[in-house]
Amino acid sequence: MRPLAAPPQPRPNLLSPCFLASPAAGAPPISAVIEAGGVADAVRHMTDTGRPRLQFEALWIVTNVASGSTEQTQAVVDAGAVPVLVRLLSSPVADIREQAAWCIGNIAGDSPALRDMLLASGVTTAMPTIMAVDGQPLSLQRNCTWACSNLVRGKPAPDLERVRPLIPALARCMLSDDEEVLSDACWGLSYLSDGSNDRIAAVLACGVATRLVEVMDSLSQKVMVPALRTLGNIVTGSDDQTDEVVRAGGIQAFHAALDSEKQSVVKEACWALSNVTAGSRVQIQCVIDTGCFAKLVTISEGGRMGPDVLKEASWVLCNAFAGGSAEQAAEIVGTGALCVVAAALREAPDRGVTRVTLDGLADGARSGGITATTLVNAGLMGTIEGLANGNDSTCAAAAGAVLEAI
Repeated sequence: MRPLAAPPQPRPNLLSPCFLASPAAGAPPISAVIEAGGVADAVRHMTDTGRPRLQFEALWIVTNVASGSTEQTQAVVDAGAVPVLVRLLSSPVADIREQAAWCIGNIAGDSPALRDMLLASGVTTAMPTIMAVDGQPLSLQRNCTWACSNLVRGKPAPDLERVRPLIPALARCMLSDDEEVLSDACWGLSYLSDGSNDRIAAVLACGVATRLVEVMDSLSQKVMVPALRTLGNIVTGSDDQTDEVVRAGGIQAFHAALDSEKQSVVKEACWALSNVTAGSRVQIQCVIDTGCFAKLVTISEGGRMGPDVLKEASWVLCNAFAGGSAEQAAEIVGTGALCVVAAALREAPDRGVTRVTLDGLADGARSGGITATTLVNAGLMGTIEGLANGNDSTCAAAAGAVLEAI
């Protein structure tokens, strides 16, 4: 939520004592304004279309109150602000439209309950309407995009049919070259695509896959990170949905993200790739051909694979071994990628990672792509035998399955 620090220009004392809600410096005394009945006064002034300056002052106050605690934001709702805010999105005055969008974003970002109340208020018709108008001030575009992102954010996720009208609006924002607009649009799409295949399909239907891949080249982490998250969400869907990302150049984008200095970005890229390698053999081959396995070797040998990255990288390999052919498993082994497996078995942060890694090796062995010689050459045989004879019965059984398969 974003409180307002000061108005854009000196303000006359139009709403005393409510004026104190937006001082030139310091945090606004929100509780005092609520206790004095200032919110209801401000909401009433928001309806005064004959005095747009007064409307703006009132909106400024209400926006500050809505940036407070849940109880304070609820006071704005209880004062009847929401239907007025929705109507003001159609104001002929750009500053008023912008302020209304800002306030709606604050309310939506407070909680899923208030978000859902807004979604039932008509905002999903009014907001896309003003966002579709060319030539809007950049500050208005930013506030509308941020508000839309908050309207689709949160757990439990909002009903898809309720937010569906906002998806084309966010897709349109992807055409912007402004960092803030792009960042909030990508985050909005990431929230929308986090879930069932129906939600992913709704995002893809707006034709955003190629643009998401394009902005992955952004030097700005604010843009690249949510774009990566959205693409990663999409490849958790069906093979056809994953294919859209592949055709758009998504695998190359994930490969490039593996070079990031940030472990969190490398982890997300590995997570995305693991979902691709959980798909078809054609998709697995795309990951191989793009050089992603060789890149994982470089990261591992360079000491840049922390526990979280190692876990996701293990899934990339294990999914490929589980669903790939013997030839593909052998090709992956040929890149030296078993060094990642060795690191996972040596440094696994938990038993689950060890088990997944061993299961992947067993799958590769059953396909014929991993042999006893392969494991000996990778220095893995002794480790696997040790686990097979260890005290952890779950890991011992998984290690025994590898030995049996070879």
